[in-house]
Amino acid sequence: MIGAFKMFIFGYFCYAFFIATYFIQNKVGNPCKGYKPYNTGDLLSVLISFNMGMMMLFGLTPNMQAMIKAKVIGHTIFDVIDRVPEIRDHDKCTEKFEIKRSISFKGITFRYPTAPEHVKNVL
Repeated sequence: MIGAFKMFIFGYFCYAFFIATYFIQNKVGNPCKGYKPYNTGDLLSVLISFNMGMMMLFGLTPNMQAMIKAKVIGHTIFDVIDRVPEIRDHDKCTEKFEIKRSISFKGITFRYPTAPEHVKNVL
């Protein structure tokens, strides 16, 4: 991307020098100065202003890189948020669960359905 910017800048400099020498040699009138002929000062002012504009664009490149990284990271985050889990509740699950005293687990085992066979039970 930076190579494209450099090519654009140097291409513009070549074009500006070509047009400026044509305008200066043929004494083309400058409409901004009441149709007085172009001079080297006009050429330099155009080149310096273009150079300043390009410096501002180069200053934006780190911000553009950060925005691209943020977009990629945001995409991965939304992929996780929008993921549909493979484990589903069955129809007989309770909506409400209240504990009155205490809970004790005896003889209960659990292994995730998506886990490989060689993995130990979680519970």
